[in-house]
Parts: sequence; structure tokens; C-alpha cells
Amino acid sequence: MTRQIPDRIKIRKKEYDIAAATDFNNLLDIKKFGFEPKTMHTGCWKGFYVDFIVDDGILKLNSLTILDKNGYYPKINDVEAKTTRWAKGELEKHLSHIKEYDNINLDIDYTGHIYVADIEYNLRISWTDNIPFDRCENIKDLYFENGVLISISDVKWYFLLLK
Repeated sequence: MTRQIPDRIKIRKKEYDIAAATDFNNLLDIKKFGFEPKTMHTGCWKGFYVDFIVDDGILKLNSLTILDKNGYYPKINDVEAKTTRWAKGELEKHLSHIKEYDNINLDIDYTGHIYVADIEYNLRISWTDNIPFDRCENIKDLYFENGVLISISDVKWYFLLLK
């Protein structure tokens, strides 16, 4: 199985993979924009991936890459979709229907924990596997209330205890 493209978050100039969230479905409800995601390829079975940023303590949607089964790509926070930057040369005919939104800067009203990690990309894991946290660096628990960052805790020790 192919490793899935991770959702990511940037905080304090450092990017992390999002490994888990206490309420992942409410972290970003993609359907509220009217999307019906379709599997993009083997590396993105859910049909989209996102990048968040924490800016002045506020959780924001920064970018979205998506394949909508109906070809519906509305403006998001006044940002228009554009064809993915990967659709060049021979890949253009295969990827031109995948769209990207950049610099969305949309506040996300999320309450809960987001667990982030530096995941080794050479790990042979698939979307059906549990992430081997003992082989990850910098595992952090980001806690948000109504989109405001309340705390950051280093929690790698906890996952090592579970091993």
C-alpha cells in the first residue's frame, strides 16, 4: 500500500505531519464548502489534503489540494482554485483536474487536540497501519479552543510507554 499524503501544520516556523486529532471530522469539514472529494490517486484515497498554519496563536487553513467528483471548485475565503503545480509535461493530462488553493488564511474554529509528529518518510507504512510513534521525532499535542492555541505539550514519552 502507498503511504498517504499527510495533512500538515506549520507552527513557529516548523512543519509537522498531523498524526491524529481528537475530532478529526470537525477539524476541517470539507463538505461545508460543497465539495464531494474523489480519490485522487493511491497516495490520496480521501481525495484531498490540507496544510494548516498557526498564526499569532490562531489555527488557519493555509492550503488545500482536492479532486472534486463533480468538478466543483468554489472560491474559499476569496481564493480561487488553480490547477495543481504537479500537472506538467506527461502528467498534465492525468493531473489537470486536481485543484489547489494557496494562502487561504481561513480561521478554523476547532476545539480539541491535534497530535503532530516528524514522521520518517522512509517508514514503510500504509494508510491501514498505525503510525509507529516510537520511530517519530518531536511528537506534540497541540490543544485548541475555538481555534485558539491553548497549549503545546511534548508527548513522545507517552507513546514510548505504550510500546
